[in-house]
Amino acid sequence: MPHAPRPLRVAIAGFGAIGATVALRLDRGIEGLVLVAASARDLEAARARMAARLARPVPLLPPDEL
Repeated sequence: MPHAPRPLRVAIAGFGAIGATVALRLDRGIEGLVLVAASARDLEAARARMAARLARPVPLLPPDEL
């Protein structure tokens, strides 16, 4: 039986209005994609936003570490 391809790992650079919306879509499931990390200038605000919106929060990193 053939193996299913590994999902493409996605990191989001910026967890503002657009990045959080993309993360929410990925968190809900998009075939072939998996959210693995995000970056934000204000990590504390991004953590709060992520905790409120995502079922499976991912690591948040400073932009230069993403």
